[in-house]
Amino acid sequence: MKIMFVINSLNVGGAERMLVKLANHDVFASDDIMVVTLISNGALAHALAGKNHRVMSLGLSQNPLSWFRAFALTTLIRMHRPEVIHSWLYQSDLVASIGVFMRSKNPLIWSLRQSNLSAQHNKPLTRICMRLCAALSSFKPAAVISCSKVAKLAHTQIGYAANKITIIPNGFDLSQFCHDKSGAKNIRDELGLGQNVPIIGMVGRFDSQKNYAGFFQMARIVLMSMPKAHFCMVGKDITIENPELQAMMRHEDINGDQIHFLGERKDITKIMSAIDILALPSDGEAFPNVVGEAMACETPSVVTDVGDCAAIVGETGRVVPPGDMAKFAEAVLDLLLKPKSERQSMGRAARARVKKLYDLDRVAKDYRDLYVKHVHAAKVSR
Repeated sequence: MKIMFVINSLNVGGAERMLVKLANHDVFASDDIMVVTLISNGALAHALAGKNHRVMSLGLSQNPLSWFRAFALTTLIRMHRPEVIHSWLYQSDLVASIGVFMRSKNPLIWSLRQSNLSAQHNKPLTRICMRLCAALSSFKPAAVISCSKVAKLAHTQIGYAANKITIIPNGFDLSQFCHDKSGAKNIRDELGLGQNVPIIGMVGRFDSQKNYAGFFQMARIVLMSMPKAHFCMVGKDITIENPELQAMMRHEDINGDQIHFLGERKDITKIMSAIDILALPSDGEAFPNVVGEAMACETPSVVTDVGDCAAIVGETGRVVPPGDMAKFAEAVLDLLLKPKSERQSMGRAARARVKKLYDLDRVAKDYRDLYVKHVHAAKVSR
């Protein structure tokens, strides 16, 4: 099968990482895959190049005139002749729709990757694109894949065609994400922390929906009861040079020696194994990869009740209302004060839950089966 993926970029993000995991999975080994980025190839492009997938960029930028390059997708469709086209974010959904309208009769599949659609957490252009997609959804895509139930509900409420939406959750490679005892020690040595020092970690890019301000509020409350606790933060733009993060830390009057800004990292398995608890204080999510990764590494999570977080964690962590950092801190302390053996038992249960519900082998097969279904339907209808 010839597949074309269309995505804004291949910078590190949830949608981008899921695309790479799918493209590199064995279930797609015999398929001819081309990945087209709107803006730039990004840091994850090398992972695809290693599998000999073709990666092309349309070279769009903030200059409005560059958006005429979107029509070049039509040429790529003509050259590659994909049997199915799968776009991953609102802008990519629109550009792919234009390309398919002008050239291809093959099925187009869109994606839904978030559940908080508010103006507070989405740029004006993003909201315009999501509204246009809602208006087009009844007749343009053959299907829409949502990574969470809550994301499906949020989008149907703004006009997306509910009958087009299929839910396929994110998947996790359990051979890659597993508890790494030696890796955990390496991270703690890097931070200068002993094996018994409590570490609460947060992993995610610097984005308003991630609620880093709430993370610092939680940290201040936790330190009142557990003054030796440390906090580890990982993600794009999560560095001490970030003035907004500096301001948040000063506002909560937190000792900078107990906050570790690690920026963007590739050794996420080691970090997830090193921390005692993953904290996700987000105001909006659909299906956060970091929670599944932590669970696969046998690390309990404390999450806010956004997106499908509660369903993902189940009984293997703690779920609190979004925005309530006092309750969030209380949940973190509750886990930290449990005997280590009990936390380890929760961690093993978390990994078992990921294996049962979110194993990448099953998820990748679900994606491919959906592609095959719509390719067959398109051929029959001609």
